[in-house]
Amino acid sequence: MTAEGITTRLPTRMIAGKQMVSLRAIAEALGMQVEWDPQTSKARIIDK
Repeated sequence: MTAEGITTRLPTRMIAGKQMVSLRAIAEALGMQVEWDPQTSKARIIDK
């Protein structure tokens, strides 16, 4: 495994001393599909 940066649409945030990153950005960087269900306010992460 190699380390490389990813670009996100939203900035990261520091909360209680921990760096928070968009789950969508991480999932998409790993080649997964992200779906949002507005009825339930839940995200699904699907391995392509």
